[in-house]
Amino acid sequence: MISRASTLIGPLALIAIVPFSLWSNYNGTYASWQAVRAALLLGIAVLLAIAVFNWMLKSLPKASFVVTMIVCSVLTLYLNIGVILMLAGIFAVAGLVDRAQAYRNIGLAASSIGLVLLAGAAWPALNATLESRELVSSEDALGEITLSEKPSIIHVVLDGYGAPDVLADIYDHDSERFLTQLEARGFTVLRNVTTPYSQTLPSMASIMSGGFVDVAARGSANVLRRDLGHTISHGPVATVLRDAGYTMTRNRSGYGYLDTGAWAHAGNNRIGLTELEAMLAPGGPTTFASLHNQVLKDSMQPGLLNDLAVPYFHYQHLLAPHPPFSVNADGSVRPVTTLSYLDGNHAVAMMPRGRADYIAGYRQKALFIENALLRQVDAYPPGPKIVLIHGDHGPGAFLDHESADRTCMKERMRTFMAFYSNVPDVSFDDLLRADEPLSTVNAYREIFARLSADELLRLPTVSNYLTWSKPMEAHKIPNDVMQKECNSQL
Repeated sequence: MISRASTLIGPLALIAIVPFSLWSNYNGTYASWQAVRAALLLGIAVLLAIAVFNWMLKSLPKASFVVTMIVCSVLTLYLNIGVILMLAGIFAVAGLVDRAQAYRNIGLAASSIGLVLLAGAAWPALNATLESRELVSSEDALGEITLSEKPSIIHVVLDGYGAPDVLADIYDHDSERFLTQLEARGFTVLRNVTTPYSQTLPSMASIMSGGFVDVAARGSANVLRRDLGHTISHGPVATVLRDAGYTMTRNRSGYGYLDTGAWAHAGNNRIGLTELEAMLAPGGPTTFASLHNQVLKDSMQPGLLNDLAVPYFHYQHLLAPHPPFSVNADGSVRPVTTLSYLDGNHAVAMMPRGRADYIAGYRQKALFIENALLRQVDAYPPGPKIVLIHGDHGPGAFLDHESADRTCMKERMRTFMAFYSNVPDVSFDDLLRADEPLSTVNAYREIFARLSADELLRLPTVSNYLTWSKPMEAHKIPNDVMQKECNSQL
């Protein structure tokens, strides 16, 4: 019995390395449970393959050997070639020691080595699940606030949406149509807004803290990103709203850092393929893009908030017009070559025509999300509400994740912000007369100042560039660099 079981353990352990290895490549982008589920599904596929070969060869050890070799060929895509050569050498030695029991011995070797390699591959995902999350501290974060009025609050983030002049100059996209339609619906639209950081998580953690977060408080990029995600859902803004008795909900974004936490899910939460499984499935980028499109469209359904208990807070983070550029303006599927949510130079490098493809794809997705969001806004349920819509940062056609000098800050660090209120005596029109461009970090300072008796001073307009490999090191962007036009030679 032990011998028979050992012939199964090897290929099962080896195939499970694949999703855990892929998860580590995008550490935190996808929830760790996705790696576990993918490993179980791949394990079932391996067992079925062994059953088929066992029926054909009339020998379980031989069947297991054949499937183990197939799995090892797959592993060449995920493991260092040196590890694959080591496996081949161990299998050869195990087979030659006792040729009469060669298949059994190779099965035992595969089981032993497979379990060791799997333990190493799975540890990062397991550690990410077990480690505690802490708020990223901020000296200027919001403190305790008592709301005297409690309208429902809808917070919509258009990931990667740039300022109107940037979209017109670089992307040949007229966002004025969208912004004026928001104004026609009663929104106060600020067209020249800056973001505190060049990346999603620190920017959103700052907004949801009401203060610039201390990115230098962590020594690891992965730990920082996970704690920033925790800060978004558990930080000062969320605490104020929970204490005030708000129903807290969110949509599924597909970005693991944003899809965890205590907020309930509003709308369709069906999980067919996960993002990680879509990356492993046949079709590669096409399969991933189709899943992303479905997640996006599910989040944009009109009437999504109709059944929520009031007052409610709904956080709707939309990975649009952020890559992948998988949808046309009319909602049809757009062919893509990029996998996952790569942006900036990472995405441009995977596109056949580089930056030209990025710009064309961005324009199509921007048109789609603008039209879809306007339809959803028109279907918001009645009742007192405040709506906040903004970009977390700008686009990334001229973004280099590791070089400030090769990044166009005017494109990346500027966006728009729109406020709506149907609450009596609560207006945001005075923001149009501000002396300097507003930073998105002030969003909830402006909202809570109007809903409470607290005096909340506006924080200065400061923007910081972060590299992807070391986001703990913030580089303040000088004003002249913020205004510099994008250079096509970047």
